[in-house]
Amino acid sequence: LKRRSYVPDLILLDVMMPKMSGYEVCQRVRELHPRNQLPIVMVSAKSSADNIVEGLEAGCNDYVSKPFNRLELLARIATQL
Repeated sequence: LKRRSYVPDLILLDVMMPKMSGYEVCQRVRELHPRNQLPIVMVSAKSSADNIVEGLEAGCNDYVSKPFNRLELLARIATQL
């Protein structure tokens, strides 16, 4: 990942992706942007306590399990912004 002039307000990141996991992407983003500058909310069908802890240790600000409630997700996003 390269530093770019445009930085989004927030990243919604799925854990299970091809080629690189969301945990790895989160760690790479954190190399460039600290938690207080760029919130990351991970979204995943992986919902065990171990998965959530792994996401938080990778650098996400919040972790939402699928299936999620739309209003809950929007509230969690609003909290980060």
